[in-house]
Parts: sequence; structure tokens; C-alpha cells
Amino acid sequence: MCATLRNDSPLAGRRVVLTRPPEAGGHWAAHLRELGAEIVEMPLITIHATDNGKARKEIFEQFGRYDWIVFTSANGVRHFLTQFLAEFNDIRALGLAKLAVVGAATAEALRHFHLQADLVADKPTAQNLGERFVKDDEAENRQFLLITGNRNADVLGEMLETAGAIVDSLPVYETTEREPEPVVAADFKKNGADALIFASGSAAQAYLDRRSKLEPKADLRPKVFAIGPSTAAVLTKGGLNVDGQAVDATIEALGKLLVQKLGRK
Repeated sequence: MCATLRNDSPLAGRRVVLTRPPEAGGHWAAHLRELGAEIVEMPLITIHATDNGKARKEIFEQFGRYDWIVFTSANGVRHFLTQFLAEFNDIRALGLAKLAVVGAATAEALRHFHLQADLVADKPTAQNLGERFVKDDEAENRQFLLITGNRNADVLGEMLETAGAIVDSLPVYETTEREPEPVVAADFKKNGADALIFASGSAAQAYLDRRSKLEPKADLRPKVFAIGPSTAAVLTKGGLNVDGQAVDATIEALGKLLVQKLGRK
């Protein structure tokens, strides 16, 4: 039996559009529904495992040499550990390598595999994580494995190599743009929403690429919210005003932000 929506829920009557894939953000929708929001799922990207068989084989054959394994996204965590466990069938095969992540959401993805991050960036950006490695003297002569997607920037690897590290990268997933469902797109353009949520720069860029076809008229346009600074920067560069940015990359922080900006007084 479905729970009855309370009219006094903080986001009751608010229409919120999510642009990330449902398989990556189902818990986001559930959390916001608990706060009373009406959720419209309009995914603009698809995330799937990449064909990295040759590179993966070479890295896994010498896996014990790495001092650090670095994850810059929750998707990287999920796809890497799925591939790793398919090969080794035992989480202890990670050995003594330390684990680093860019933010709270990526650390939470690790915890789903019963792993704790040894280092979490102070701010959820690859540059900040690189600065932490340099500051903590954890780069020079250390060997790093960076877990990446096809759209990751090279800033972290370049920072580490400049600081004297030995860096390998393993792409484990690909992000591609997708067209929204025509019915959903037409409904959004006609009726608008109260909030439009972006959880990645890729989804932000996909919206910007389709903005002229999707954006409602001025009086129906939603407030725009970003999960972090990198996503906000893509939106701002593309000419879209950002009305709010979560303090950390979690749905709980985003939910609090929406309640603050849109909630019942």
C-alpha cells in the first residue's frame, strides 16, 4: 500500500524535475517524495559500463602495486567494484591500497560495499582532492589508480604527476546524452515546474544543448539547483542562472536546500 501524502509536508505541492537516470537516482526521488514533492523524472544522460577489457586486465594483473585508488564519482565506485569483484570474487583482494574520494556521495557509494574512504576532499572537486594529496605529502613517489568515466577531466592526474606521483587511469563507465521521453518533455515545456535538479555537469550540458526545445515560458520556469560547484559552473557558463547549490553532494543536503528555498513557511 502506498503511503498517503501529507498536505503539511515541507515540499507539498512542489513539482521537482530530476535529470539523472532513475537507476542512479532512485533514492533521490524517494527522498524528495518523502518531503512531499511531486517528482518528474526527465533523464538527460545514460550511464553504462565501458569496454575496458585490455586495460583492466593489465591493471588487475599488477594490482598490488598501487598506494591509492581514487574515485571521482559514485558511478566510478559502482562500476569499478562490480568489475573488480567479478574478477577476484573477494573484496580483500584490494589489499593495502588506500581509498580516496571527491565527496560525501562518493564516500557513501563506497560504504554500500562495506568500504571506508581514507581521504575525502574538503570540497567535492577533483582539484581540491589533488590539493589535499599535495598538502598531506601523499603524492611524491606514490602510485595511483584513478577510476574514471569518459568525460572526466585530466586535472587530478596532471596535479599528481606534477607532484611526483606515478598515475594510471582506468575508465570504467561512459556517459552519453539522451533525448527525454517526448511526453515528459512536452509536459515540462507546457506546465513547467518549481525546481529543476542537476546532479552532474553531463546532465547540465545535455539540458543546455536542448534548452530551446525544453524550456517553459518565463512564468513557468523552475528554479535551478546544482549538486556541486562543478555542475553549477557548467550551468552558469551556459547562461543558466543557478538558484542554489547543495553544501555537499548528497540528496539529504539537496533536500534541505529545496525546503529552504521552496518549502512551506
